[in-house]
Amino acid sequence: MQLIRKIHTIFSLLEHFGSLKAFITWPKFSLTSYLMVSGLAKQGILPKTVLDVGANVGQFAVASAKIFPHVQIYSFEPLPECYKKLQKNAVDSGNIKVYPLALGDCENELNFHVNSYNLSSSILPLGKSHLEAFPKVKETDTILVKVTTLDRVFTDIELHSPVLLKLDVQGYEANVIRGGVDTLRRIDYVVIEVSFKQMYEGELLFNDITQMMKEHGFQFNRPLCWLSMDRTDEIIQMDALYTRELK
Repeated sequence: MQLIRKIHTIFSLLEHFGSLKAFITWPKFSLTSYLMVSGLAKQGILPKTVLDVGANVGQFAVASAKIFPHVQIYSFEPLPECYKKLQKNAVDSGNIKVYPLALGDCENELNFHVNSYNLSSSILPLGKSHLEAFPKVKETDTILVKVTTLDRVFTDIELHSPVLLKLDVQGYEANVIRGGVDTLRRIDYVVIEVSFKQMYEGELLFNDITQMMKEHGFQFNRPLCWLSMDRTDEIIQMDALYTRELK
């Protein structure tokens, strides 16, 4: 299966104009982030500010820095190993400010579950559905991380419109939203990784996240990409685009 994915990636690089050059020249390249960000740009979504919550090593941040013109990016990543790589990639890009923090609904210090596949690490423990879908992913450590809120960080920071918030915090998205009520009023677009099965203990699913976003003035617009189980092809997660409702 890994060989098939590698072959698919190679063909995708050849198929999409510009992706091969990006693969060679960018400090960090992710085909998924490249396709998502370039797709948003093609659709006329060109933010001047990006809030990148759950940055990992900078896949989405670097793609945003390279594709969106004159953009300022604020990236948050609590996992120390990933944060160090994010810092390096941010220096190369020049317009990314990084924070070694998790975001949630209050200021705190919380246990962070480090998993063998670091993209799946989270404040929340792995759920049964995640273990069934990805049995090779195991928790390897638990560390204490600092948590703050969107509202705390951005109270005195000017956000140039349009503003895009990207949330990919492995099941903790609802908590970030609760801690960013005031900031959300200054945001035009939100991209959230949402689940159709509970991949993490306590995670809210797509319908609940969509209702929460509606209460804050956003409507679900469309899926940007999705993840399916290898065994059944069942879609279990997607990156969903929410846009501010026009009044």
